[in-house]
Amino acid sequence: MLKNPKFQAFFFALLAAIFNAFVGIFSVFLFKKGFMSSEVAFYKCFVASVILFVMLIYMRKLTTLLAFIKQKIFTLLLLA
Repeated sequence: MLKNPKFQAFFFALLAAIFNAFVGIFSVFLFKKGFMSSEVAFYKCFVASVILFVMLIYMRKLTTLLAFIKQKIFTLLLLA
């Protein structure tokens, strides 16, 4: 299904647009509940991290990512 590069680009652009639309709704909902802007930013990043983690597990790329991090740990720490 996602083997065609043109379809893949269209699919990911559409997915990004959908998720970007939900960020505003999510933020407004949290602000109405009394959250501060730093808390809203944290929860947006947390939800994005969970989604990426689930995608890595589903695509069986988690071990590849962990091997890369292990190989480049000092560079990543320096950049952090």
